[in-house]
Amino acid sequence: MINKKRYYLELIQLIENNLLGKTNSSKSALKFFRSDSVSLELCYKLIKNYYLDKATNFEELYREMSHGSRQTIKTILDNAIAKKFLYVHKNKSDLRKRDIFIDKICVKEFENHLDELKNKLNNF
Repeated sequence: MINKKRYYLELIQLIENNLLGKTNSSKSALKFFRSDSVSLELCYKLIKNYYLDKATNFEELYREMSHGSRQTIKTILDNAIAKKFLYVHKNKSDLRKRDIFIDKICVKEFENHLDELKNKLNNF
């Protein structure tokens, strides 16, 4: 029983350090999006849409979110755009909408992070 508890404590510590740990760069997208649960959910939704080759606009994103007010989500998006973690383009079919895209550098940072976590979990 003690070994089982130690195993789960070490596993929790590994995941905590990897998911919640600080990255060295102050310009890190992961650090920015890990700051709170709303930011993290936004990041996952945008990355998921990136892999689905699906454009995302604010209204769709807001409706899909399980947390965060309209203003909170808008503020996070505006800050991420200002830091160049995200960028926007006018929607080709509806010029009133702006499509939101995650920068490829952020995607690469996310992929590297997941590969590192996978390797650590496989070695655990």
